[in-house]
Amino acid sequence: NGKNEKNGKNGKTINVTVDGSDYYFNNKKQEYDKPLELEGGETYHYNQSDPSNSPHPIWFFTNSETELTKYTDPSVSRNGDITTLTIPVGYTNGGKWGCKIHPSMRGNYVIKKEQGSEIVDTFDTNFLIMKIYF
Repeated sequence: NGKNEKNGKNGKTINVTVDGSDYYFNNKKQEYDKPLELEGGETYHYNQSDPSNSPHPIWFFTNSETELTKYTDPSVSRNGDITTLTIPVGYTNGGKWGCKIHPSMRGNYVIKKEQGSEIVDTFDTNFLIMKIYF
């Protein structure tokens, strides 16, 4: 966990900055060609209060580029500078994340951890190979 990332029952807060066309989460550059790993049953609060974010609102999409909303699973909502993403327990599908305005600033996300399992390899956000522990 990064030093700016807060964990707790209310979820994880990630501080977001942008430099050029690159997103940084808690000062770590995000690579668009590597999937962003998220956890099932977790809530993420993406804090975009830094001025570098102004032309790059972060958002989350299905694989078909349909925007997630507060009425979808996973759910996404925005309140001021905070974008909140909630991944339901048991949710296993991936999708896309990135700038709502600039499609060139988007990458994939995968669900990396469910109770008693781990990702061994990922080929695509639609296919995960997992080890299941019994």
